[in-house]
Amino acid sequence: MIDPHDMTALILVVEDDPNSLANTALILELEGFAIITAANGSEGLAQIRAHRPQLVVCDMMMPGLDGMGLLAAVRATPEIKTTSFLFLTALTDYGLMRNAMNAGADDYLTKPYTAAELLGAIRARLKRLASASPMLRPHAKQLERLSAREREILTLIGHGLSSQQIAERLSISRRTVDSHRAHIIDKLNMENLSALMRLAVALVYTA
Repeated sequence: MIDPHDMTALILVVEDDPNSLANTALILELEGFAIITAANGSEGLAQIRAHRPQLVVCDMMMPGLDGMGLLAAVRATPEIKTTSFLFLTALTDYGLMRNAMNAGADDYLTKPYTAAELLGAIRARLKRLASASPMLRPHAKQLERLSAREREILTLIGHGLSSQQIAERLSISRRTVDSHRAHIIDKLNMENLSALMRLAVALVYTA
């Protein structure tokens, strides 16, 4: 299952208020989460496409592309449509909250909230994500055959990084990344790259 303190649990915080953004990011960083941030919905969409976070913690009311607009854009994009959303809102309109949930939001917190409430909601959501990822079970023994570097690369593939992005992240050549990827496919007996990518995404949601 996902360990809430595992750095592979990548969370995007989208908030237009700089103080709220900094405070939320700090709370999560102190708990050991890997955090990326965005100051508005458009930046948030770009971050989701680039980094494929497991969870988006998003303010609802923002100028330009607001939280609902960001959610709609994500749900309409096949490669990122399963991204999990936790909305933060100062609104107490429960009809609006129902609309958000019907549109595909996974949960919401009403402001003001405590750090404990925020962390509790995030951990609960990550646990639900992990329980919904049974794909790794048939591959458990094969995964044990991977080296630490191969496991690291497989996890980055699961986050949606390209070979070039992985090479830059790990300070190695793209050719080395491609070689590791070929070895991973061979060790896991995957039929093609698409199957490997599906497995890699499932790996991201487990400890």
